Amino acid sequence: MPEQQLLDYIKKAKDAGQSDEQTRSLLYKNGWTEVEVREAFLALTPAQPQPEPQPQIQSQNQTEIQPQPAQQKKDDLSVISDTIKEIDKLDSKPQPESQPEPVSQIQSQKFQAQPIATVSMPNAMPEMRKKSHAILKTLIVLIILVVLGGAGYFVAGQYVNLPWNPFTPNPQTVVAKMLTNMGKVKTSHVVTQLEVSSTDNSNKTPQGKMNLSADSSIDMSDARNQKSNISIKFDLTSQASASSIASIDANATSVGETTYLKMNSVSLPNNVSYSGFDISQINGRWFKADQDSYNAIYQAENGQSALAITDISSKNNSDLVKKFSDLFLADKLFSNIKQLNIETIGGQDTYHYSATIAKDKLKDLLLKITTLSTSQDILQSMVGSIADSIGDVNVEMWIGKKDYLLYQYKVNKTINLNDSLLSNTSLGLAIKLNVTNSNFNQPITVHAPEGAQKIEEVILPMIKTQKVASNLSRVSIEAESLFDVNKNYYLLCKNGFLNGSKITPYGQTFISVANGVLKLGAKNPKCFANNTGYCVSTQLSDGTYLCVGSGATVGTVNCISAQTICK
Repeated sequence: MPEQQLLDYIKKAKDAGQSDEQTRSLLYKNGWTEVEVREAFLALTPAQPQPEPQPQIQSQNQTEIQPQPAQQKKDDLSVISDTIKEIDKLDSKPQPESQPEPVSQIQSQKFQAQPIATVSMPNAMPEMRKKSHAILKTLIVLIILVVLGGAGYFVAGQYVNLPWNPFTPNPQTVVAKMLTNMGKVKTSHVVTQLEVSSTDNSNKTPQGKMNLSADSSIDMSDARNQKSNISIKFDLTSQASASSIASIDANATSVGETTYLKMNSVSLPNNVSYSGFDISQINGRWFKADQDSYNAIYQAENGQSALAITDISSKNNSDLVKKFSDLFLADKLFSNIKQLNIETIGGQDTYHYSATIAKDKLKDLLLKITTLSTSQDILQSMVGSIADSIGDVNVEMWIGKKDYLLYQYKVNKTINLNDSLLSNTSLGLAIKLNVTNSNFNQPITVHAPEGAQKIEEVILPMIKTQKVASNLSRVSIEAESLFDVNKNYYLLCKNGFLNGSKITPYGQTFISVANGVLKLGAKNPKCFANNTGYCVSTQLSDGTYLCVGSGATVGTVNCISAQTICK
């Protein structure tokens, strides 16, 4: 049964002289459906049913809703339209409105003379159909657009670096995959930049800066014959000096357990010198260090110098690499992982994260690493202080979106070396580390250099020379003690050699010095002394001399009298 409000409106429109077609158009425009309008007209003229309206050209201000053809294929927009129409049919009845005022004959003639869009029937048209659906229709369209847009955003996020993507994987999962995949990398190219600036915290005065850069290619395809090439540049400057006070330019090649080292250039401070060490002997030459080299150096130092380094170097490299990798994978080092802006590194789309390595995690890792050395007791005693000074470490990482490999990472850290590491010291270190990885699992070529000299052939003579110089320094200490007691140096020498009196403390020291020098391949020291001065020297196995003289000076001349100046 048609609604009474609709029937009343059609009757009043007829009485006002408005044509049925005009009435239909206005009702369609205000949200009434074609079925409702047709039933209303049929109810008013039961004897003569109103024929279906034929499509006609409407004026500019008219709008007529045409039904869709039965065979028309529906697309996405037609689905939206059908959905909205169904909501129209289920809507509640319009609210009753006030009755239109009687229309005079003059007004009726005016309606007939004006265009349809200008016909006005105050408070007569039931408009709540249109208003009731407006918000609901808008929400449906928005929901559909959000769903379609979200799907498109997800698809685009797989190929385009979008600033924010809710479909990106969990950061902890990405980092875990990265650690696993990096453990499977066989070859890579690594560029490292390290800068360390020091400051005196007591007065905030800069002390100097150290820069280290390394460019390396690593091949671990053969676990028992790993290879690498690396070029290293080191530069040390002080606040007081505008130029470098020390620098090194070197190359290193590793094949299996053998390392080859070439010093392209070495520059040391002017006030630094080492007995028996001549830089020209090593510049531009390749040196070879293998297991025999480590053993020889270790024995020459009586197991007291470079203990941890020689011990670790003597182990099988592949086993060490695997142990380090297992330590990183076993412990969840990274916490507080946060996603940053997505970036491209070396042409690779990457996930960009910041993460934290907590102090306790760092300490635990260092303790486990020290177990790889037989000198773990010495190293473990230092781990606690080192970890406390370093504290938590923040790391910035760039991980490949496709392969989950680590393409870059950065560390910026300030460390205060107070009494925890160095007594009576208040030194601050600002560390900046930037490492870039590339060419994962790409073939590289590494060859052992030809004509390399065994490194112990250069190092061992230097070690022996240093030990001879150390023995002679003991003579200088005893000589000054004798002078304080006797006001002269005569008791220092006897028959042109050191006075090895077995009944005196200084005599026992001189016997020990002479025996130590002879064991190192040098000759028994010659000794000259008088009231005011002395000179003691020995000839080394290579024919050169070392000496010690008044004022505890150490030099390289042959003493021939007490007046000889040791320099």
